[in-house]
Amino acid sequence: MFKFPLVILYAIVALNISVFTGLLQADLLIIHSPVEKIIAWAFTIVAWTVTYLNRNKFYEINLTGKTVHH
Repeated sequence: MFKFPLVILYAIVALNISVFTGLLQADLLIIHSPVEKIIAWAFTIVAWTVTYLNRNKFYEINLTGKTVHH
């Protein structure tokens, strides 16, 4: 059994949201509204919080093809 840490997937999503928020904050996108910047920062904080809360979750990958029931 191979245990794949789900924190990798959560961190990838959170990093993409963070980059979007950074670009938005630097006024490099079409959107320049302060309200939308606040919403983007809120999404960033929530994404990293979810990543932190799910840091110990794993998905088990069975490489042998045998089904294991828990």
